[in-house]
Amino acid sequence: MGFLADNPQDDSEALSTAAQATPSTTQGSSESSTDTISSSTQISGFSTASLVKKHQSQVKFKIHYQATFGQSLYVVGSIKALGKWRIEKSLLMKWTEGHYWVASLASSEIDSAELDKLIEYKYCLANTVYPEQYLILWEEGPNRSFYFPEVSQLCLNDFWSLRKVILRLFEAKNDKDLYVLGDCEEIGTYESPSKMERVVQTNFADLSQTVFFEKTLLVKAHKQKIKYTYAKKDTNQMLIIDRQPRKLQIKQPPKHIHIEINDNSFSSKFQVTKIDDNIYLGPYPQSEEDVKELSERGIRAVLNLQTEKDMQLKGAAYIKLLRFYKTYNIQPFHFPVIDMDVIDMCYKLQDVSRLLNYLVSTMKRVYVHCTAGMFRSPQCVIGYYTYFKNMKVQQAIKYVENQHPHSKINKGYIETIMNCTPVPTYNSMNDIDKKYQKNHISDSDFFDDDDDDDNNNLLISHTESIININNITDISPILT
Repeated sequence: MGFLADNPQDDSEALSTAAQATPSTTQGSSESSTDTISSSTQISGFSTASLVKKHQSQVKFKIHYQATFGQSLYVVGSIKALGKWRIEKSLLMKWTEGHYWVASLASSEIDSAELDKLIEYKYCLANTVYPEQYLILWEEGPNRSFYFPEVSQLCLNDFWSLRKVILRLFEAKNDKDLYVLGDCEEIGTYESPSKMERVVQTNFADLSQTVFFEKTLLVKAHKQKIKYTYAKKDTNQMLIIDRQPRKLQIKQPPKHIHIEINDNSFSSKFQVTKIDDNIYLGPYPQSEEDVKELSERGIRAVLNLQTEKDMQLKGAAYIKLLRFYKTYNIQPFHFPVIDMDVIDMCYKLQDVSRLLNYLVSTMKRVYVHCTAGMFRSPQCVIGYYTYFKNMKVQQAIKYVENQHPHSKINKGYIETIMNCTPVPTYNSMNDIDKKYQKNHISDSDFFDDDDDDDNNNLLISHTESIININNITDISPILT
């Protein structure tokens, strides 16, 4: 039967072009063998196996897909038994009840030279009824891959265009319920977090028990970064978000059926750092207990540098916090600064430093926070010391770092901002953006999509965000 792609010159050329355009040029592959990792650990590869065992082994493919009449699924891959990316020579799958497609591959069907190699594969949908209108639909995402098993059988239960990720959180045995949320709906959102399952495993050798929470997720296969965090609910059913930014960077090519992540702790502790008698630094408050702690420290004003997007993504219920501030006689001020945006910080640093100086002189004791208390808030305090306390930039940086070890300050970055002209020119902003914009990670927008197109509009969008506070006495607390 002839296999044709759209507008082919001939059958073989069309198939060769289709194979080269889709799987063989894909950088990396989805998971093909189970691997367990910790949060910041690189995914490791597989060890090779003995040929004796492999000659007696088998791989079974299984995937759910609801095709229409005349359509079939194929397993196409990098070895001869899978067609070497030629669909007409690939492995035809069999439809079973429930719209599951299955196929098997025995080691005896594979050239011995290929048994120890990483085998890449992918599923595709083909119209087998009308040869002249043959269509190919490749599943999305990078190629999948596996090593032929050392054991008798390897079952690959895959999901069309999806990757399986298993999250586990240990050291939380005293918690009743835990949730996970992240940068896509499949993981869960603040409005609808995914509830994790509490698992108790018993070691029958010594009858010890291990308690952890687990959640199996199906995320889009093309995602190479998965950003997530954990949450639990307080007595008022308000979400308390884990303060540790967590991110899984899937190295290419991944060599795993699915990815398992073992995290070791949930950190909701509100860590406030005293910088001097008037200024305190730290992460964003989440609860009434956090606001009460600020009040007990004698703090009378809070300067919040988060953007609205930060507060939405991190689950900061700002309206509730405003009520808590009012209860404890704390006045909140909101001065949004875009995280890790050099241009926005250049335009706003003098103004936010002036605002902090005003709050210190009138309110006496101020708490300054962004999201994690690592980037924007320390930079704001450094600006205050430099502009209003006659400190040199390096002296201010060193002082803030010594008082607040959690600071993540790029000295070249902050020095460039401090030396920037009061009204930055297009060229100076463009130079700073090129030099520093790509070299930083974010402490707050780790749930944002990494869209480089946003950077192209920086010079336009941020000229509209200049805040004029020359008459500082006109500033009043934001109490809504």
